[in-house]
Amino acid sequence: MERMNARKLTEKQFRAFCRLLNDEEGKTLNRLTLEFKSLVREEPKWKEWIAKQESISANHRAVHILEEMRWDETGEEFKKLLEREGKNFNLEKALTLLASFPNGLMKKEEITEPLDRMAAELKHALREAQDTDMLIRIFRQYLFKIQGFHGNLSNYYDPDNTYLNKVLDRKIGIPISLSCVCILLAERLVWRDQPVPVFGIGLPSHFIVQFRFYEKSVYMDPFNRGKILSRRDCIELLRNQEIGFQESYLTPVNNLTILSRSISNLVYVYNDLGNEKLRDQLLRYLRIINEEPEERP
Repeated sequence: MERMNARKLTEKQFRAFCRLLNDEEGKTLNRLTLEFKSLVREEPKWKEWIAKQESISANHRAVHILEEMRWDETGEEFKKLLEREGKNFNLEKALTLLASFPNGLMKKEEITEPLDRMAAELKHALREAQDTDMLIRIFRQYLFKIQGFHGNLSNYYDPDNTYLNKVLDRKIGIPISLSCVCILLAERLVWRDQPVPVFGIGLPSHFIVQFRFYEKSVYMDPFNRGKILSRRDCIELLRNQEIGFQESYLTPVNNLTILSRSISNLVYVYNDLGNEKLRDQLLRYLRIINEEPEERP
């Protein structure tokens, strides 16, 4: 069969090709799969065409192949990010990659634009901050009262609580995703010519953030509308969960740890939902970022 030109292909021809994918098996299907991958790489508009079709069953093989391609590409991007930048890679890039996992049409602007907009608004308010206590108060007031970010207590195990684009859109999430909003927002801010220092604190049973200034450190719980926690509060939180305290629990974690915990949360959620396909792909990502060997079937 003569190789098709992706840019000259008509919608009618592409639709027929997708139907052919559904009907074939064995070596013919393998050959058509390679041809399909080549077509959508050469002309990305066909990916969008498939995504916009109402009937998934009419293109189920094409949808499956695109999914596999996207997931493989995401895994490679995670690997490259680690190789280039180490364990403290760009957290926003990593969480944007993760957010694209369930939806290949997700645009990075769904994450950058709301963060940029909030940072622009908050910068003006921070000019009024006379000291670090006032800075933290303004930050909390803006994010949790004006913007209304809060923990999703009614549907804690919704996968969308982890995907950053969904968290920013709905303004609800789980402890780690809301902490990431704080971290990424702070990265866009400057106070007295210095970055606003917000770090993730990965308690065994919870995730919070720490404002880490030269003269003082303050813990904050984004899941509970920015509640301020003392060191004693953090220790009590662990004690209530029957977890013994270790000093390392209150030490900022690297971005690899944040990404790993985010993916692990999704693994738990999809396993609970009985979605083994998504669970297993996320487990593969965990092996990639933790540099573990691939499991063989």
